[in-house]
Amino acid sequence: MNCTAVHLTNKNINIFINSILPYEHICVNLAECLKKQKRFFDTEQNLFNFIKADAFFSQNQEFIGILFLAAHGVLLHCFPKNITEEIKQYIKKDFLKHTNPLSVMGEKNTSIYLEKLINESLSLVPERFEDYKLLTLTNKPASSNIFCIRASDNLNSKLEFIKPPIEDTKILCPMEIEYNETEVLAPGIKASRSSCLKLLKKRINSHALYAVKKEGKYIAKACINASGFYWNQIGGVFTLPECRNKGVGAANMMMLINDSFQYKKKCALFVKIKNQAARQMYKKIGFKEFCEFRISYF
Repeated sequence: MNCTAVHLTNKNINIFINSILPYEHICVNLAECLKKQKRFFDTEQNLFNFIKADAFFSQNQEFIGILFLAAHGVLLHCFPKNITEEIKQYIKKDFLKHTNPLSVMGEKNTSIYLEKLINESLSLVPERFEDYKLLTLTNKPASSNIFCIRASDNLNSKLEFIKPPIEDTKILCPMEIEYNETEVLAPGIKASRSSCLKLLKKRINSHALYAVKKEGKYIAKACINASGFYWNQIGGVFTLPECRNKGVGAANMMMLINDSFQYKKKCALFVKIKNQAARQMYKKIGFKEFCEFRISYF
């Protein structure tokens, strides 16, 4: 083989981590998985966060890419170099053997290529897919308070931007359900209330969720849904319909962004290509569109 495939172990995980760091902004979910897995290896625990994970290198040790099949069935990837014919055959005949990926997530062109290999190897095709724009923010925006003041003025009310207490999980749950049903799940599919409650509790306990209150009632939320080594990924951005186009979502995101930069983390997010209003909002904050991103579901 002109290329080398390296299986992830407790002895070489730092090689995986160091290889993706220059590209972490396009694979924050993968970075978070590696960060968690290192924690498990460091505490002398075996496989937890992944089913299979391989890194690929050229003969001169140049990094080609990583495939990471997470424990929850998501195939994450980072390929700064093209997948060679050798790697293609390896993925089809070895990596995908005895697997059943539930989804593929990552940079669009590589995701489409991996979907093709999954079809050739496992005779599976995505039931649906969603294309996004990946946006990045590398510098902390100036005058972040202006966003909060403007949103309060637009709604003629003094808004509260808070990290909610855990006892407010059930109150926030309807927004989480509506977000999942409108932005994540296939049309007509209902969100699981128990899953939404579990996710909200996780975000609140890790201080990764901000919410907005108007006159004591929650009207918006946003969270850090993946945290890598030097990047945070923002997601779950939702504002009640009657409060939209008033700058509430942007103001709430500024709270997350300020927290991220306080801990020396840059920010990334992905937004549906057809969601022009959200794309414009993120650009006003300072995000730049970096590449196309894709999630496919099998």
